[in-house]
Amino acid sequence: DRRAETIRNKLVDICEKLQLRLASVERFVEERLNGKNHSVKGEASLARELIIQRLNHVREACESEEQRLLEVVHAEEERAQQNILTQKSYWSESQDKLLGIKAYLVDTLTKMDDATLLKLQSDVFERAEEAEGILEPQDSDKLNFNPMCARSHLLDSLWASIAMICTAGVKNLHIDERTINQSLILSDNKKVLAFVTKKVQRYPDCPERFDYWPNALSLESFQPG
Repeated sequence: DRRAETIRNKLVDICEKLQLRLASVERFVEERLNGKNHSVKGEASLARELIIQRLNHVREACESEEQRLLEVVHAEEERAQQNILTQKSYWSESQDKLLGIKAYLVDTLTKMDDATLLKLQSDVFERAEEAEGILEPQDSDKLNFNPMCARSHLLDSLWASIAMICTAGVKNLHIDERTINQSLILSDNKKVLAFVTKKVQRYPDCPERFDYWPNALSLESFQPG
């Protein structure tokens, strides 16, 4: 029957096409998918290694900077405390000396007769001059802890990056244009700062502007620190 033959021929064509499709799928699975699977594993392994390397480097840098800063702070604390102890010792001795001079002068006034006073007046005034040699105590920055010793460019940069990237509510952050350093440019939405390749006078001079450090302030504080 010719109609049956026609149907058989069509089925043969379909089977041949299916065979070609199966061969194409087999090649795709064997050559592409298996290859991509191997490639994905390799790239993921490299990505993990890179993450670990970078974070280890950051961790080592942070630990080193932490140790350095803690040592600096400890040294500054000891310096200030040593100065305070030295001052306390000096002024304790000065206080004892002043009390002794005062007691001597009071005794001179209340117990010494006129003849003896006239005879010993040079000694009396010499003791009084000793008191004049003890100056008024003066406060000094050397007695204070200097918080600037704890400043670190690395720590400031990391803190700023983490605060900008990780802080909740940063979507409400707006940069104060008056504070932007000339090395930075502000996006149209006033939320993103970027470095510029060439430093030009983009913003007018302003007392609040950062002159020497590429920095800017937000209009409102979004995190303490």
